[in-house]
Amino acid sequence: RDLVRSRGLGDVYKRQLPVQAVAVAALAVFGVATVLDAAFPLDCPVSQEWCVALERAGEVSAAHHVHTVTSVLASTASTTLACAVVVAGVVRSPRMHATAVEAALAAGVILTTVGFGVWYLVFDGVPGDIQRLNTLCVCAVLVGAGVGLIRGRTTVPGRVG
Repeated sequence: RDLVRSRGLGDVYKRQLPVQAVAVAALAVFGVATVLDAAFPLDCPVSQEWCVALERAGEVSAAHHVHTVTSVLASTASTTLACAVVVAGVVRSPRMHATAVEAALAAGVILTTVGFGVWYLVFDGVPGDIQRLNTLCVCAVLVGAGVGLIRGRTTVPGRVG
C-alpha cells in the first residue's frame, strides 16, 4: 500500500523503517508550519534594521511572533527531512534510498539552515540570501521526492507499502 491509500500516518509508523517514519512526520510538520507561516504574515521585513528595532521595542503584532515560531518549526522540520534523505542515502535500504543529487540537495538544506542560524546569532540579523538558498534547496528536495514517486521509486518521504 502506498501512503495515499494508507489509513493514516500511524499506519506508516507501524510498518516502515524509522527513517521513513521520521521523514513522513517531518514532512507533515513542515506542511502545517508552512501553512501557518502564510496565515500569519510578518508585520515588516526582518532583514531591515527598522523592523528589528520594532521587534526589540515590542511593537509588532502577535501574528508577527506566531510567524517567527512557525518559521522555526518549518525550518526544523525541513532540516529533519533533509537529514532523513541523507540517512536514506547512506543506509541504502531496499525500500527507501536517495540519489546523489537528492543527498547533495539535502546537505544544502542542512548547511544553509545551520548557516542561517549562525549568521542570525553572530551578526544579529536575517541573511535573506541564505534564507532564499535554503528555500530553493528544500523545494528541490521535495521535487526530487515527487519525481521519485512518479517514477515509482521509493524515496523520502516516499511511497510506503
